[in-house]
Amino acid sequence: MPSKSTSRKIVVEPDLAFKAGAGFPTARYFQIHFEFLQEQLQLTRDILQALQVQMQQLQQQLQAIPIHQTSTQASTPRPRRRSSKHV
Repeated sequence: MPSKSTSRKIVVEPDLAFKAGAGFPTARYFQIHFEFLQEQLQLTRDILQALQVQMQQLQQQLQAIPIHQTSTQASTPRPRRRSSKHV
């Protein structure tokens, strides 16, 4: 008795292929999310620019302070507090 072939052919019906693709998001879905990402990116850029301006202002303020003033303040020891406990 001749043996039967064990290989099988998979038949994909056209209707099933379209149904599987129906679960993929539409172009509008991606458009909405890309618009949201663009808004977030612009907001991040605006905040970064504001922070850079603040850093420049801070650097200018620090440069305006004389060096001897900052060094004398750092080297001046603070008086110690006395303990409030009495024996």
